[in-house]
Amino acid sequence: MKARATYFEIHEADDAEWVRLQLTGELDLGSTPVLKRRLAELQAENRSVRLDLSRLGFMDSSGVHLLVSALNDAYDDGWRLEVDPHRSAQVERLFRLSGVEGVFAGHAMNGA
Repeated sequence: MKARATYFEIHEADDAEWVRLQLTGELDLGSTPVLKRRLAELQAENRSVRLDLSRLGFMDSSGVHLLVSALNDAYDDGWRLEVDPHRSAQVERLFRLSGVEGVFAGHAMNGA
């Protein structure tokens, strides 16, 4: 049986204040390293990031773990990271089932 490749894309839009990352497809064990690497690059550049999860069709626990870790890093390091409150129904359901919906409710982290 052949493993199916995960479809995942990060679309970036830049303005003077934020880098907006719109995530499309599936954020799972196969694709989280891609997002983790990009977030680390932007954090190292001290760029403010806004994550748009409205076009994610699927997310698993590895995606939730990555987002929680990124928010913790933002808090610890004074890095500005925001999760847009408009999310796909699948992501909202996963947050609710995981018990982390409050963590991401209109959440912006700014440790400064």
